[in-house]
Amino acid sequence: MTTPAPDPARARFAMLMAVRISAVLMVMGGMLIASDRFPSIAPPLAQWLGYAMMAIGFLELVIIVPMLHRRWRSPRDGDAQ
Repeated sequence: MTTPAPDPARARFAMLMAVRISAVLMVMGGMLIASDRFPSIAPPLAQWLGYAMMAIGFLELVIIVPMLHRRWRSPRDGDAQ
């Protein structure tokens, strides 16, 4: 018996979900840091760090995820190859 070849769609789906979850966690972590929930980070630095993390997470969610989705989509009938 031969083992079936692994489905690349399963790995791509897992990667998309991992990127989405990491983006959401980065935004939420940035919100926590910007709201001074961590006393070990100085307040002016905490706000800038939190805002930067939120911006990076949001851009990852809005730009990177759709880009990967378009790149990895299955070809449809009539699509140029």
